[in-house]
Amino acid sequence: MNLGMLKLLIAGLAALASPLTPPASRCLAAPSDGVVVPAQFIENHIYVTVKMAGIERPWLLDCGAGGSVIDQGLAAELGLARSGEVEAVGAAGSVKTAFVTVPAFSVGGVKLDSQPMVVLDVAGLLRRAAGTTAAGILGYDFFSQFVTRVDFAGQTVTFYQPESFDYRGPGSTIPMRTQTNLPVVELRVDDSLRGPWRLDIGASVAVFHHDAVRRSGLAGRSGVERVAMGMGGAQRNRWVQFANAELAGFKVDRPLISVPLEAGPGALAAADVVGTLGNSILHNFVLYLDYKGGASSWRRVPGSASPTCRTGAGSR
Repeated sequence: MNLGMLKLLIAGLAALASPLTPPASRCLAAPSDGVVVPAQFIENHIYVTVKMAGIERPWLLDCGAGGSVIDQGLAAELGLARSGEVEAVGAAGSVKTAFVTVPAFSVGGVKLDSQPMVVLDVAGLLRRAAGTTAAGILGYDFFSQFVTRVDFAGQTVTFYQPESFDYRGPGSTIPMRTQTNLPVVELRVDDSLRGPWRLDIGASVAVFHHDAVRRSGLAGRSGVERVAMGMGGAQRNRWVQFANAELAGFKVDRPLISVPLEAGPGALAAADVVGTLGNSILHNFVLYLDYKGGASSWRRVPGSASPTCRTGAGSR
């Protein structure tokens, strides 16, 4: 079962007809030092514990989701009424769903007010794809309120007040713009394929978009073919090992990047970026996401372990 494209079940939430509005207020403990939250890095995805209405469940962290999502099972358990209609776009198509208003919730010492979220079968999709479960996904409306430090190797996530944050650590800082609620940075692959990529800690692997595949003739590259199933349908793709990827002045050797073999509708149809930059590359770094400052900071982790990937047919 392949997890490489699991993230794309939520990728299209950036294309919501009505963008989610971040809650009006929040409470962040120890703003000068940040709030450190334990995380689990499982199958190239990052999970944190969210407490909502007294219920503690794992939620997926996903800066590549244009809005936060609550699992339909938890929404029913809490008796949340659905309203409106929204189209969530996956890699191969879309599904129609609705909004609910969730009660106040907390992530470690970070406390947030009641707010709207999209409702989807998150737990079912993750269970079928990875044998794991989650009660929701924290997306743009969550991340955009903080500066977020992601430490894959240390399995922690730290949240800082953006007004008082000033990165002075080692490594490199590069511009990060936000486009349709998604962070975008520059990446170069094989010393020639250069351009903007969506930065996405909710994506288990990096993946080229259809337009870049067509323009650069990437469908002819050799690799391991598989069929990934997810929201909106199935998609054939090929895992290809490239020579290198350069990011923020650092070079990652022999990265695995997914190449979709069939053009069509969905999140990968976006032609304004080269691809989506996922955790098969990002796990090599400790990174900081500063939405308000329009920057991302990167520190290379020595001896980073290779990501765990499965081959064969599976889900995303």
